Amino acid sequence: MLSYTVGLLADIDRNGYAVLDRFMPCSSTAEVVGALGEVVALPGVQTVHRLTPREAEATHRNTYSKIFGTNAFPLHTDFAHWYFPPRYLVLRCVKGFDNVATPIVDGAAIVNEIGEATLARSLVQPRRPVAGKLPLLRLFKREAEASIFRWDEIFIRPATSAGAIGVNCIKELLARTERTSICLSNPGDTLVADNWRILHGRTHVPDACKERVVERAYLGALN
Repeated sequence: MLSYTVGLLADIDRNGYAVLDRFMPCSSTAEVVGALGEVVALPGVQTVHRLTPREAEATHRNTYSKIFGTNAFPLHTDFAHWYFPPRYLVLRCVKGFDNVATPIVDGAAIVNEIGEATLARSLVQPRRPVAGKLPLLRLFKREAEASIFRWDEIFIRPATSAGAIGVNCIKELLARTERTSICLSNPGDTLVADNWRILHGRTHVPDACKERVVERAYLGALN
Protein backbone atom coordinates (compact mmCIF):
# COMPACT_ATOMS: atom_id res chain seq x y z
CA MET A 1 0.00 0.00 0.00
CA LEU A 2 2.83 2.41 0.84
CA SER A 3 4.40 2.07 -2.61
CA TYR A 4 1.03 2.76 -4.28
CA THR A 5 0.50 5.84 -2.11
CA VAL A 6 3.96 7.27 -2.81
CA GLY A 7 3.48 6.83 -6.57
CA LEU A 8 -0.04 8.23 -6.42
CA LEU A 9 1.08 11.39 -4.62
CA ALA A 10 3.92 11.91 -7.10
CA ASP A 11 1.62 11.44 -10.11
CA ILE A 12 -1.02 13.82 -8.76
CA ASP A 13 1.58 16.46 -7.93
CA ARG A 14 3.03 16.20 -11.44
CA ASN A 15 -0.05 15.53 -13.61
CA GLY A 16 -3.05 16.33 -11.43
CA TYR A 17 -4.23 12.72 -11.50
CA ALA A 18 -3.12 9.14 -10.97
CA VAL A 19 -4.37 5.81 -12.27
CA LEU A 20 -4.07 2.63 -10.18
CA ASP A 21 -4.54 -0.48 -12.32
CA ARG A 22 -6.53 -3.35 -10.79
CA PHE A 23 -6.08 -1.74 -7.38
CA MET A 24 -7.32 -3.89 -4.46
CA PRO A 25 -9.94 -5.57 -6.70
CA CYS A 26 -11.24 -7.80 -3.90
CA SER A 27 -11.88 -4.86 -1.55
CA SER A 28 -14.92 -2.61 -1.52
CA THR A 29 -14.65 0.94 -2.80
CA ALA A 30 -15.39 2.18 0.72
CA GLU A 31 -12.34 0.28 1.99
CA VAL A 32 -10.18 1.57 -0.86
CA VAL A 33 -11.02 5.25 -0.47
CA GLY A 34 -10.68 4.95 3.29
CA ALA A 35 -7.15 3.66 2.75
CA LEU A 36 -6.32 6.38 0.23
CA GLY A 37 -7.35 9.40 2.24
CA GLU A 38 -9.89 11.43 4.17
CA VAL A 39 -13.32 10.57 2.79
CA VAL A 40 -15.73 13.48 2.34
CA ALA A 41 -19.39 13.02 3.28
CA LEU A 42 -21.52 15.29 1.09
CA PRO A 43 -25.04 16.29 2.15
CA GLY A 44 -27.67 14.22 0.38
CA VAL A 45 -25.06 12.13 -1.43
CA GLN A 46 -23.88 8.64 -0.52
CA THR A 47 -20.20 8.49 0.44
CA VAL A 48 -19.69 5.90 -2.30
CA HIS A 49 -22.06 6.48 -5.19
CA ARG A 50 -22.64 3.89 -7.91
CA LEU A 51 -22.74 5.26 -11.46
CA THR A 52 -24.47 3.28 -14.18
CA PRO A 53 -25.47 4.45 -17.68
CA ARG A 54 -29.14 5.43 -17.80
CA GLU A 55 -31.49 6.87 -20.33
CA ALA A 56 -32.19 10.54 -19.75
CA GLU A 57 -35.85 10.21 -18.83
CA ALA A 58 -35.13 7.63 -16.10
CA THR A 59 -32.93 9.84 -13.92
CA HIS A 60 -33.07 12.88 -11.62
CA ARG A 61 -33.55 16.16 -13.48
CA ASN A 62 -30.45 17.92 -12.08
CA THR A 63 -27.82 15.42 -13.17
CA TYR A 64 -25.65 14.90 -16.21
CA SER A 65 -27.41 11.60 -16.83
CA LYS A 66 -30.76 13.38 -17.07
CA ILE A 67 -29.40 15.89 -19.56
CA PHE A 68 -27.17 13.66 -21.67
CA GLY A 69 -28.35 10.09 -20.98
CA THR A 70 -25.86 7.69 -22.54
CA ASN A 71 -24.37 10.41 -24.77
CA ALA A 72 -20.98 11.90 -23.98
CA PHE A 73 -20.64 14.09 -20.89
CA PRO A 74 -18.84 17.44 -21.38
CA LEU A 75 -15.65 18.22 -19.50
CA HIS A 76 -16.21 19.64 -16.02
CA THR A 77 -15.01 19.71 -12.44
CA ASP A 78 -17.40 18.19 -9.92
CA PHE A 79 -19.48 20.54 -7.76
CA ALA A 80 -18.16 23.59 -9.60
CA HIS A 81 -21.24 25.45 -8.32
CA TRP A 82 -20.05 25.05 -4.70
CA TYR A 83 -17.78 27.63 -3.06
CA PHE A 84 -15.39 24.86 -1.95
CA PRO A 85 -15.78 21.79 -4.19
CA PRO A 86 -14.41 18.47 -2.88
CA ARG A 87 -10.64 18.36 -3.37
CA TYR A 88 -10.15 14.88 -4.83
CA LEU A 89 -12.38 12.75 -7.04
CA VAL A 90 -12.10 8.95 -7.03
CA LEU A 91 -13.61 6.84 -9.83
CA ARG A 92 -13.28 3.07 -9.45
CA CYS A 93 -14.29 0.37 -11.92
CA VAL A 94 -16.65 -2.38 -10.81
CA LYS A 95 -17.56 -3.51 -14.32
CA GLY A 96 -15.89 -1.83 -17.25
CA PHE A 97 -15.69 -1.83 -21.02
CA ASP A 98 -12.89 -0.80 -23.36
CA ASN A 99 -15.38 1.23 -25.44
CA VAL A 100 -16.17 3.74 -22.68
CA ALA A 101 -13.53 6.15 -21.43
CA THR A 102 -13.06 9.08 -19.06
CA PRO A 103 -11.49 11.96 -21.02
CA ILE A 104 -9.54 14.45 -18.91
CA VAL A 105 -7.86 17.82 -19.42
CA ASP A 106 -5.39 19.55 -17.10
CA GLY A 107 -6.93 22.78 -15.87
CA ALA A 108 -3.46 24.09 -15.00
CA ALA A 109 -2.68 24.31 -18.70
CA ILE A 110 -5.92 26.23 -19.28
CA VAL A 111 -5.06 28.70 -16.53
CA ASN A 112 -1.56 29.16 -17.92
CA GLU A 113 -2.84 29.90 -21.43
CA ILE A 114 -5.73 32.20 -20.54
CA GLY A 115 -4.00 33.81 -17.56
CA GLU A 116 -4.66 33.77 -13.83
CA ALA A 117 -5.75 37.41 -13.75
CA THR A 118 -8.41 36.96 -16.44
CA LEU A 119 -9.91 33.89 -14.77
CA ALA A 120 -9.69 35.38 -11.27
CA ARG A 121 -11.78 38.34 -12.50
CA SER A 122 -14.29 35.97 -14.10
CA LEU A 123 -17.24 35.78 -11.73
CA VAL A 124 -19.87 33.09 -12.20
CA GLN A 125 -22.93 31.85 -10.32
CA PRO A 126 -24.71 28.53 -9.95
CA ARG A 127 -27.65 28.15 -12.31
CA ARG A 128 -29.77 27.11 -9.35
CA PRO A 129 -29.54 28.28 -5.71
CA VAL A 130 -27.18 26.38 -3.42
CA ALA A 131 -28.59 26.29 0.13
CA GLY A 132 -31.01 29.01 -0.97
CA LYS A 133 -28.26 31.30 -2.26
CA LEU A 134 -26.59 32.22 -5.55
CA PRO A 135 -22.99 32.90 -4.46
CA LEU A 136 -20.48 34.67 -6.66
CA LEU A 137 -17.65 32.32 -7.60
CA ARG A 138 -14.33 32.89 -9.36
CA LEU A 139 -13.30 30.55 -12.18
CA PHE A 140 -9.83 30.64 -10.64
CA LYS A 141 -8.98 31.35 -7.02
CA ARG A 142 -5.74 31.04 -5.10
CA GLU A 143 -5.97 29.35 -1.72
CA ALA A 144 -3.30 28.83 0.93
CA GLU A 145 -3.27 25.08 0.24
CA ALA A 146 -3.72 25.11 -3.53
CA SER A 147 -5.45 27.04 -6.31
CA ILE A 148 -9.04 26.23 -7.27
CA PHE A 149 -9.99 26.08 -10.94
CA ARG A 150 -13.66 25.35 -11.59
CA TRP A 151 -15.52 24.63 -14.79
CA ASP A 152 -18.98 23.39 -15.73
CA GLU A 153 -20.81 24.62 -18.81
CA ILE A 154 -24.13 23.30 -17.47
CA PHE A 155 -24.38 24.21 -13.79
CA ILE A 156 -22.58 27.57 -13.63
CA ARG A 157 -23.14 30.71 -15.69
CA PRO A 158 -21.43 34.11 -16.07
CA ALA A 159 -22.40 36.67 -13.43
CA THR A 160 -20.56 39.65 -14.96
CA SER A 161 -19.17 40.74 -18.33
CA ALA A 162 -15.73 39.64 -17.14
CA GLY A 163 -17.27 36.29 -16.24
CA ALA A 164 -18.64 35.95 -19.79
CA ILE A 165 -15.16 36.65 -21.19
CA GLY A 166 -13.63 33.94 -19.00
CA VAL A 167 -16.32 31.41 -19.87
CA ASN A 168 -15.96 32.06 -23.60
CA CYS A 169 -12.17 31.79 -23.39
CA ILE A 170 -12.45 28.37 -21.73
CA LYS A 171 -15.01 27.13 -24.26
CA GLU A 172 -12.84 28.19 -27.17
CA LEU A 173 -9.73 26.64 -25.65
CA LEU A 174 -11.41 23.34 -24.81
CA ALA A 175 -12.71 23.07 -28.37
CA ARG A 176 -9.11 22.73 -29.59
CA THR A 177 -7.50 21.00 -26.59
CA GLU A 178 -6.48 17.36 -26.83
CA ARG A 179 -7.97 15.07 -24.18
CA THR A 180 -6.18 12.34 -22.29
CA SER A 181 -8.34 9.21 -22.39
CA ILE A 182 -8.53 7.07 -19.24
CA CYS A 183 -10.23 3.71 -19.66
CA LEU A 184 -11.36 2.08 -16.42
CA SER A 185 -12.06 -1.32 -17.91
CA ASN A 186 -10.87 -3.84 -15.28
CA PRO A 187 -12.28 -4.38 -11.78
CA GLY A 188 -10.28 -2.25 -9.38
CA ASP A 189 -8.99 0.20 -12.00
CA THR A 190 -9.01 3.48 -10.08
CA LEU A 191 -8.66 7.12 -11.14
CA VAL A 192 -7.77 9.67 -8.45
CA ALA A 193 -7.94 13.25 -9.72
CA ASP A 194 -7.37 16.67 -8.20
CA ASN A 195 -10.86 18.14 -8.57
CA TRP A 196 -9.44 21.65 -8.14
CA ARG A 197 -7.39 21.15 -11.29
CA ILE A 198 -8.52 18.30 -13.55
CA LEU A 199 -11.58 18.43 -15.84
CA HIS A 200 -13.18 15.11 -16.66
CA GLY A 201 -16.06 13.80 -18.74
CA ARG A 202 -17.35 10.54 -20.16
CA THR A 203 -17.52 9.23 -23.70
CA HIS A 204 -20.68 7.91 -25.33
CA VAL A 205 -21.93 4.60 -23.88
CA PRO A 206 -22.82 2.12 -26.66
CA ASP A 207 -25.76 -0.23 -26.11
CA ALA A 208 -23.38 -3.15 -25.56
CA CYS A 209 -21.77 -1.28 -22.62
CA LYS A 210 -24.85 -0.28 -20.63
CA GLU A 211 -23.92 -2.67 -17.84
CA ARG A 212 -20.90 -0.51 -17.01
CA VAL A 213 -20.56 0.21 -13.28
CA VAL A 214 -18.20 2.80 -11.82
CA GLU A 215 -18.22 3.88 -8.19
CA ARG A 216 -17.44 7.44 -7.16
CA ALA A 217 -16.24 9.01 -3.93
CA TYR A 218 -14.53 12.22 -2.81
CA LEU A 219 -11.53 12.84 -0.58
CA GLY A 220 -10.64 15.96 1.33
CA ALA A 221 -6.98 14.92 1.65
CA LEU A 222 -4.71 12.07 0.60
CA ASN A 223 -2.77 9.89 3.02
